[in-house]
Amino acid sequence: MNFKFEIDSLLNIPLSEVKSKLLASDKCLLKELKIFDLLLNNSGTEAMRHGVYMFFDENNTCIYIGMCSSSHLPIVLVGILECHQSIG
Repeated sequence: MNFKFEIDSLLNIPLSEVKSKLLASDKCLLKELKIFDLLLNNSGTEAMRHGVYMFFDENNTCIYIGMCSSSHLPIVLVGILECHQSIG
């Protein structure tokens, strides 16, 4: 399931098309969301250090928009990934 967008893929298209893409995109149920979904890009190879997240209700209406950023995530992420890899 691909519910993340790289900002570069949205920069040069009209805002109305961005809205359509977001509304038509896959969504992840909150109960299925994992911390790694918020920390890593779609390929799972790079940390997402800055981003915007949106929550939608069952009618596909956006009910919350939040922003996150981190300047120290790569250091923390390395420790988390090493721990995750040793467990899994």
